[in-house]
Amino acid sequence: RSMSQLGDVDASDRLYQQFLDTYPVHPQRQEALLTLADHALTRNAFAEAIAFFRRVFDERPSEEMEAKTHYWIGYAFLRDQRPDSALTAFGILTSDFAQTDYAPDGMYATAYAYIQQGRFDQAARALEVLGIRYPNAPVTASLGLVLAEVYYTQAEYARVLSELDARLPQLEGSSRERGRFLRLESLNQLRRSQDFIEAYERFRSDFPESAYLTPATYSLAWHYHFDGSFQFAAETFAQIASQESSLYGEKSLYYAAINWKRAFMLERAMQSFEAYIAQYPQGSLIEHALYELSTMRY
Repeated sequence: RSMSQLGDVDASDRLYQQFLDTYPVHPQRQEALLTLADHALTRNAFAEAIAFFRRVFDERPSEEMEAKTHYWIGYAFLRDQRPDSALTAFGILTSDFAQTDYAPDGMYATAYAYIQQGRFDQAARALEVLGIRYPNAPVTASLGLVLAEVYYTQAEYARVLSELDARLPQLEGSSRERGRFLRLESLNQLRRSQDFIEAYERFRSDFPESAYLTPATYSLAWHYHFDGSFQFAAETFAQIASQESSLYGEKSLYYAAINWKRAFMLERAMQSFEAYIAQYPQGSLIEHALYELSTMRY
């Protein structure tokens, strides 16, 4: 243990292995195996880690230790991109050790295994069961954001709002910021116009430096476009274009021109198309910009 704390992990592993070979029966064998497994996980040696974890079962562990070991085996399979095997480990944990402290974490991790498989409906169900079965577990405190993310992926925007409205007061920091962003995006997708605009203005006021502010403003611009408010859309796209050199900035300059055109403000449309062509000669929308400008000139 001292060698591990000093940072000499290889020496520590050799000593732990020597300890296991020397003492076939010892109360510290479980700790040694867990430490070796943890070190293997650190260097992404997942099969080796799983083998060490499985040896813990031979040491007649307590119920809580056995539950812990099943959890970490599942975690190692997840890290190794083997969700089927992870689900098997987490399934044993959540069915045979449902009353242990590790069961809620296993249910939570089950959802991530389903997400890794692309089975978002099953992930949502696992998270719903977690909230019902273990409402007071620490991991359940962040359930709203994770479940909202899954619902958002499935385009179930009403469910996103339901989850976030119930759980946002419990979220803090970056989780709360992300939750607020998902909420306003869902309002926009549901075409709840006034609610979306109010949520956007509050978000901009509360998180003026947020990385989500640009995509939120981009959504606002599209909201104006689909609402037929083409001048507002153009102004909002132009605002993004003046502040961003990212893909958002590039696309916003092009769509500003499109909306100036739709608003019959043709001179500004031409200026924006010309600016796009000059700034983004290899841009993703360059052919469209050249075509639009040529039709306006001739």
